[in-house]
Amino acid sequence: MLSFAWTLISYDLSFSNAQQMERSAAFYSEIFPGLGVVMMALTLLFAQPIVEEVMCRSIILNGLKSSMPIWTAVITSSMLFGAVHLLAGGIWLAAGAAVMGLCFGIIFVKAESLYAAVVAHIFANLPDFFMPYLPEIGNGMRGALALLLIVGAGVMLYFLSKRGNAHFVK
Repeated sequence: MLSFAWTLISYDLSFSNAQQMERSAAFYSEIFPGLGVVMMALTLLFAQPIVEEVMCRSIILNGLKSSMPIWTAVITSSMLFGAVHLLAGGIWLAAGAAVMGLCFGIIFVKAESLYAAVVAHIFANLPDFFMPYLPEIGNGMRGALALLLIVGAGVMLYFLSKRGNAHFVK
């Protein structure tokens, strides 16, 4: 939900990684029709989520957990996740990625599963994959949808935080 809200808010911003993905998709589609979409799906929906979650959650977050409180480790790994996205799209993409990294970190810790974080990351990348193919909507409608999604995500995170807090109490 948060990722889709962020995509709605930031869609008109020209992130260099989005432009690069579009150029790559066009390049591969010239070689073979539809190949660009397949390559974009493999990258955005499989390779990136797996590599980034292994790096930021499995290696960094797990490494930090032994030397600091769990919340500090989750926040630190989220900030590093945002920093990884800084070069790809500047401060706006880095900020959105840091928020999503916080969500992935919470999921990783609560579920005790890298798989759960990877699946959440895949779902978070879905709006970036589908947005170019959706009909154009006005800024007012985009803002309203984004607000609704942010509120929904906040409610979900609130209820998630109330279940099984044992992992966050140390």
